[in-house]
Amino acid sequence: MKTLIVKAQLVVFAAFMLMSIKAHAAAIAEWPGEFTGEKQGANGWWYLYSAGKEYMPSETGNQMDTNTDRYYSSAKTGSAIWYIGTMLPGLSGNPVLRWVSQSTVAVTIKGTIQNNNVNKNKDADGWTFFIMINGVEKWNKKIESDDAKSYPFEFNSELKSGDKIDFLLDRGANKWFDEAIVKIKIETKE
Repeated sequence: MKTLIVKAQLVVFAAFMLMSIKAHAAAIAEWPGEFTGEKQGANGWWYLYSAGKEYMPSETGNQMDTNTDRYYSSAKTGSAIWYIGTMLPGLSGNPVLRWVSQSTVAVTIKGTIQNNNVNKNKDADGWTFFIMINGVEKWNKKIESDDAKSYPFEFNSELKSGDKIDFLLDRGANKWFDEAIVKIKIETKE
């Protein structure tokens, strides 16, 4: 009888441990932690530019054409994305960081955005940060040029293999002087 009780307790304990492991969220993408200057698409990340808050339907979009171990940039637009998490719009374009899902999965998309040009340049006019999935806007935040606060974002989404999450920094009216620090984590949903 004691053996049966001990076995039942072990089964209950094992089931509890299995549920605990399954309930824990696992990061499947993190930026800037996964930055690599090796090539476009590494770890699912693409470094792109856009003329506005436009959806770029192809997987590769408008690729930034210059890359090093520290940044990607576009000679055409002047926009750049740096390895430390900084996004800078250019004279004729906005930086777009894209992550492409490699599987069907329920995720939590979270992170922070912050102005990195507070009181550095009088010509900065602020910016708006957009998060879009397959071209559909899911979240945005307008940041004024003198706002130094960090703003969190977090929402859930069901992704299919090939779905595209775009993180776009829209420069607004002024074509220069705006700069954002962006941190992103995409986790399996708990």
